[in-house]
Amino acid sequence: AELVLTNGSIDIQHGSSASIASIMTSTGSSLVLRDMDITSSTAGILPAGDSSEVVIEDCTVNALEYALSTNRAESSRVRIVVRNSNLSASYSTTVMINTSADAHIYDSTITGPVHGIILRAGVLEVKDSTIIVNDTDPSIYSANNFASGYGFQGFWGTGNTIPAGAIVVGDYTKPYGAGIFSYSGDSVLTLSNTKLKSAVDTGAMPEILIAAYDPSKTASVTYDDSCTVGDVVVY
Repeated sequence: AELVLTNGSIDIQHGSSASIASIMTSTGSSLVLRDMDITSSTAGILPAGDSSEVVIEDCTVNALEYALSTNRAESSRVRIVVRNSNLSASYSTTVMINTSADAHIYDSTITGPVHGIILRAGVLEVKDSTIIVNDTDPSIYSANNFASGYGFQGFWGTGNTIPAGAIVVGDYTKPYGAGIFSYSGDSVLTLSNTKLKSAVDTGAMPEILIAAYDPSKTASVTYDDSCTVGDVVVY
């Protein structure tokens, strides 16, 4: 199944938790958004199912939380393409990828209060883009279940309950069984001609935070000379 929405707007005021996505795909389906203005009082777009695809081109997406995200329990082998778009969230995290995904962000701006992008699992390419963390009050990191800065010692929580960073790559979750971790698969990030900007004192958070507690998992970040990345910290 394929749904294409072009040259319009969607305004969803749900009044419920941010965990409820406004637009969600299913197995084998394709969602294409072109020249759309999307506003949501919950989460925004969630590629779910197996082998589903979401393409976002020339769009503006603003959500309470997770303008674009996957869900570990619902998403598998999804493909994501964001091109020439502006994605933002008013609470904590704008883009979160935490499952086997083939994701690409081109010529876009990602703006979030605590995290621009979280990549707990999956492969993500970011090219010719800008990632911004715009909250200037570091106290938000210790409020609402966020770990307090990258100096926080201990296991991370699920979802986006993790230390702050413009981009966070990898996972530091305690296994809940014999070698069983919440987020399976490597976390591989490639940046090209991409700028990372933080309005927060770098003593409180890095631009890139990398972690890998599972010994079988790889967390990697590669960037070229055209990138501006700031502090890169291994948790």
